[in-house]
Amino acid sequence: MAARGRSHLKSIIMQTRPFASLCLLLFNCALSAAPIDRLALVTRHDVVLTNFDIANPLSVGNGEFCFTVDATGLQTFPEAFARTTPLGTLSDWGWHTFPNPEGWDIDHFQFKEFSDLNGRKVPYADVPNNRQTPEIKWLRDNPHRLHLGQIGFVLKRADGSLAAIPDLQDIQQKLDLWDGNLISHFKFDGASVDVETVCDPELDALAVRVVSPLVSQGRLAIQIHFPYGTGETSTADWSQPQAHETIWRQEPGNRAHFERRLDADRYVADAQWSAGADIKNTARHQFEISFALPPALPPGEKEKRSPQAGRPIAAGGMENPPPLSGGESQGEGKSSQLEFVCPFSPAK
Repeated sequence: MAARGRSHLKSIIMQTRPFASLCLLLFNCALSAAPIDRLALVTRHDVVLTNFDIANPLSVGNGEFCFTVDATGLQTFPEAFARTTPLGTLSDWGWHTFPNPEGWDIDHFQFKEFSDLNGRKVPYADVPNNRQTPEIKWLRDNPHRLHLGQIGFVLKRADGSLAAIPDLQDIQQKLDLWDGNLISHFKFDGASVDVETVCDPELDALAVRVVSPLVSQGRLAIQIHFPYGTGETSTADWSQPQAHETIWRQEPGNRAHFERRLDADRYVADAQWSAGADIKNTARHQFEISFALPPALPPGEKEKRSPQAGRPIAAGGMENPPPLSGGESQGEGKSSQLEFVCPFSPAK
């Protein structure tokens, strides 16, 4: 019996030896394999768009804050996305609640009771036939996500009219998954526009850099527009400017502070932009940041200016000070780059 047992054990060992050798071989191969190139692994999945795609807007964020954009790198044409994915600026803390004078709350809602759990009555917030009473509608709508502020470009054609989507050419947009940067390029009216959009990894803050000759020409501005809340998926209601408040003040160092009041909800935004640019309040809850254009020169005036200093030339060739501040042609001396940073936070 003992001999038979030893023979059986030897047979098992012989049968499993090839499998053990294979496992050892695979283990050695794994140890000797090249390390994973994680950068290459991630960047090969970078998202690239080459047209104005209303079905696939891209976003930057940090897990608690999200900013969704169109092909311009900002929220320039939000109306195009009304039936797909709305362009929004959202945060985990960004919620709004409509006034509730009736004092409705879920704890006092008339639940329907079911008695099918071992005879015990189980309440359920059932709405027979999808009946939309004011109470049910309020409970369904509140609280709701709030669009903290629409940030987009104001692009103007040479004649001063506003750009339309078909005006954008040579669209190239890439979401860099490794660094979290969104790089956008397009041409408008023959001029290149290059945009970098990023989100702070910890703060609810957005930063934008745009480089284009349109900046110094005063034909490209950054606009921030604040909406009222809504229970709809758009997270923004632009039809009730009288229902909310934007209290703002301009501060030293190219800054502006915005205090937002929507019923009982409060939050703030603090914008900062490039030196030399300025902000103006263009409409209720709406602001533009751009480099202002100097006045256009009268016909023949440009030829009278000194090419060295841009000063008027007096009789006999003597320069007549002081020099003009705006340069001798539209946009001269102004930067072709505009930077903008805007953190959002709940009011304290």
